[in-house]
Amino acid sequence: MEKLIKTYGYKDAVGLSEFLLNYQDTLDYRYLFASKEWLLSFLEVYKPKDNFLILSENDHNYFSLSVLDNKLVFTGDPFNDFNGVFISDSHDQYDFKEVIWYFSDLGYKMKLTNLTENNLIKELTYLGDVEDGVMGLKITDKQKNGDYDQYVSKRIKKMYNKSSKDLLFHRAFGAGLENNPFILNHLLSTRQSKLISKKKEEYNLSFEDRFNKFITKLVSFESIWKNVFIDYCVHKNTGAIMASTLNFVKDKTTICYLRAHDRSSSAISYGLILDYWSNNRNFHEGVEVIDLTRGNESYKYRLGAVEYKLKNFVII
Repeated sequence: MEKLIKTYGYKDAVGLSEFLLNYQDTLDYRYLFASKEWLLSFLEVYKPKDNFLILSENDHNYFSLSVLDNKLVFTGDPFNDFNGVFISDSHDQYDFKEVIWYFSDLGYKMKLTNLTENNLIKELTYLGDVEDGVMGLKITDKQKNGDYDQYVSKRIKKMYNKSSKDLLFHRAFGAGLENNPFILNHLLSTRQSKLISKKKEEYNLSFEDRFNKFITKLVSFESIWKNVFIDYCVHKNTGAIMASTLNFVKDKTTICYLRAHDRSSSAISYGLILDYWSNNRNFHEGVEVIDLTRGNESYKYRLGAVEYKLKNFVII
């Protein structure tokens, strides 16, 4: 068991990065949360004291755990929509029974959330209760014909057709974001101010300034510049950014990870107008799944999303 578990701190990032895979090298879009870019950004910004890298027997698979409030969680989990497990070889599995007993003997509680891998979930059911977690929503082009209009509500399409003439739409990938940092800074600051005002009673690490630093560090990795983009629209008359979204793309799937928009003086939503433009472009360019991540907000259904479940595993 000692062979499978490596203890590390943020100062060990150089040695750790030699083992981790870049997001561009992974096989599934959800592996962003177990990638070199994700883990190294989290370590640099949050500097957690205790971390553990769990390796499979042949080093084909890994996941990282950090201690938060006396619980072991997936590294980055306080604002994570998927877990941080990387599986490239389904035959090279971890001995989860021994891993969990090892940490239990050390007095740690465990909270593994947002599980999606069937093999992982199956193994954990032998060790404790795997419960339904939060609900996620995603838009799937089932026909694979690039026609987004068959999924989106007529009201959103009508709003786009009526109001888009006053807007200019843009898509900027990683290199463009590096050269024009104002786009990302505007998205993060607008999102943060709205969250703080709307959810005063709710605490989440993603409301903090550190989260903005984390995202800024994450998108600075050249290795993901072809996989990260911001869609945004500006008003033709003022040049002001009215709405923007941060997205990660991989394997014909995009994750709409962060979003922000300004209020309109009329009965339109700049956010939904941008969503229509973005989703329509994605489908036309061959994207088959647009993951809107966790949360069952009503606007996601109007955009054409369907539900999926995530699982949680907790040992107190």
